[in-house]
Amino acid sequence: MIDTGRKQTGVVLKSRSILIVEDEHVTALNLMKILEDAGCKVIGPAATVAGAHACIADNRIDAALLDINLGKDTRIFPVAEVLAALRVPFAFVSGHPRSLMPPHLHGHAFIAKPFGSGQIIATVKELLSSDRC
Repeated sequence: MIDTGRKQTGVVLKSRSILIVEDEHVTALNLMKILEDAGCKVIGPAATVAGAHACIADNRIDAALLDINLGKDTRIFPVAEVLAALRVPFAFVSGHPRSLMPPHLHGHAFIAKPFGSGQIIATVKELLSSDRC
């Protein structure tokens, strides 16, 4: 059974729009369930950089969870740059090491896979309460 973190949510997550960019279907569904059970509105999940850009263009996004590697050696960093420019807070969720990240993005939150629902909820709460992007 998946622990959805329902007890940890509070009002800060209710109706907040969270973008998920994840190319692994099972992981994307797990993230969606955790966030939806916490009261969030999930945008996506997008599995490609182009899909993520479309989600950003078409939706108001309060925060984002980004997989670093989207297959075929495609990295998420162009999406991270757009979100930073828009001042949308984001965290990386990846099974790959931080060393793949450009140095200027090292200050952003990082959740290692496999993750627990509590990590996801706590990180999203932190993103939404942070002034930093």
